[in-house]
Amino acid sequence: MEQQLPETHTEQFDIDQVAKEWIQNQVDAEVKRVRDAGSSVLPFKIINCGIVPNFEKKTARAINRIELDTNVDVSKVEQVMVSPITSYPHKPGFSYVNLILVTKQPVPFLAPYLFQNNVKVIQPEKEQEGRKTIPSKEVTLKNDLREFLFINKRGVRARFTIHSYHDGILNRQFDATPFAEQQTQRQPVELAIFDFDSTLFYSPLLSPTLWHPTLVHALTTENFLGPGWWRDIRSLELGDQVEASNWEGFWNPHILQQAQESIKDPKVLTVVLTGRRVHPFNKVVPRMLTAQNLQFDMVCMRPDPEIEHDPSVFNSTMDFKQAFILNMLNKVPSLERVVMWDDRFHHVKRFRTFLDHLRNPSLSRAPHKSQHQHLYNHNKNHYNRHSSVTSSDYRFKVNYVHGIRPRYNPEWEKSVVNSILEGSTYSLVPMPSSTVISLSQESVEKVKTLFPYKIHIEKTGELPIYFGNKVVLANKELPRKKVPLGGIGTQVDIKLHSVSCYKSSHGLQLLVTVSKEGLDQYSEEKYPLPLYFKPSERNTVTKLEEWDWSPTKIDLVIKGKVDYGHLQGIETLQKPGKRGRDDQ
Repeated sequence: MEQQLPETHTEQFDIDQVAKEWIQNQVDAEVKRVRDAGSSVLPFKIINCGIVPNFEKKTARAINRIELDTNVDVSKVEQVMVSPITSYPHKPGFSYVNLILVTKQPVPFLAPYLFQNNVKVIQPEKEQEGRKTIPSKEVTLKNDLREFLFINKRGVRARFTIHSYHDGILNRQFDATPFAEQQTQRQPVELAIFDFDSTLFYSPLLSPTLWHPTLVHALTTENFLGPGWWRDIRSLELGDQVEASNWEGFWNPHILQQAQESIKDPKVLTVVLTGRRVHPFNKVVPRMLTAQNLQFDMVCMRPDPEIEHDPSVFNSTMDFKQAFILNMLNKVPSLERVVMWDDRFHHVKRFRTFLDHLRNPSLSRAPHKSQHQHLYNHNKNHYNRHSSVTSSDYRFKVNYVHGIRPRYNPEWEKSVVNSILEGSTYSLVPMPSSTVISLSQESVEKVKTLFPYKIHIEKTGELPIYFGNKVVLANKELPRKKVPLGGIGTQVDIKLHSVSCYKSSHGLQLLVTVSKEGLDQYSEEKYPLPLYFKPSERNTVTKLEEWDWSPTKIDLVIKGKVDYGHLQGIETLQKPGKRGRDDQ
């Protein structure tokens, strides 16, 4: 959210009927153009607009104030794109642009903006420490359409600045790569971009069979418990033995082969592009790739901050990756195709939309200060440079890669989590996370013997593991009054009803019915008893409709007790000698 601005100094004008009709025609034409290109945009109407002077810097600047006729939360805007400027024909000294407002939603918004050029205001007197006071004077506000203030109908306000630092940091990153040294000798036509985590490499994550969701959230939140999982080098420190094996078993063989083929082709510029930060992962990621003899043209981690511990420059990994692609299309004009591999499906969809915009010859392709400058760009030299690339000769493909975890290693996870928590005010405690029936040890062993499951250990990545110790009544901690089957602590008998298909690569589980011990009054409802499953799928394994079932044909009663299932979570020491549950 933006700082409070002096609204009394706003240079505002009313939008008359002629202007409203003209603006609507501009919006309609732009919406049609975007939709004809195969993309989507949702138009806003404006209530009013104006210029707010900003005297904070040496040169007085314009903040473009736009009040939108919408309830959409404008504080969620992540990027702003500005179209080329059009002169307003009905009033001298006014110009018009379309603004694309990008949020996390797949479809961006379009806001029209009519503004006055060369706004003159009275700059107040400035006092300078140790220097002469600058007297009040009339100045013309500099307006490069980089400063915006958006307000919705509910009064929610958001200040947005388009930073110019993106270009420099991306160019410095480019210049430091092996490809930059040999660029004059190569004219690649394809840009091949490989994501790192869970695409090229099976990156370890926090298993839902071990950790409570509140702890996972805390560990992955930046600067809450340490730097955050994705910025913590310990998340990739897998031990000397793993490193000595060149991280054997952690590479996706199918993607690895495609990367190797791409690297061999001189017409392909092959890149690893990851949201992992240069600091600290430049110490390990290049070493991991070298261990597999992967000589990428560019290994590009998110470069911000360039100086460790400085603030970030890009708003998100998506912001960085899209800005990177635009910069590459500008730096390497021979490129005609972009091919990507990524494991996050929502990223795949956004990349497809993003690249689809690039196919339209009327859209700018130059790198700029915000995430989606594939639509609009201030820099006319950049805009013209790629205007010759048309939809017929520009192609792209975004490959979805099913994310695979590495082999289950609870000892490593526990060691890393304990290391992260060391020295903090938090300690690990068991926290209720589900409502279950805990099986007796005898029952656990008996079921394991009766229902063997073949694990294909020749496969890489995560494999199903035998758990088989809990019938799941609910994937959450039910209030005690709502716990079925007599409540917590009730001893029960369990009958086996159905078994899932043995051929499933996801694992094996049973459906059971339950009765209070000795009553022989079994429930109509059938509950899952997961036997083998991949630890990362713990939260989805009980989606029974996704499994194929058949009768067990085994007349067996096993024993258990209604209980809460627990996972490791965090709590903080509230007082010496006492503990209270953390409020995360």
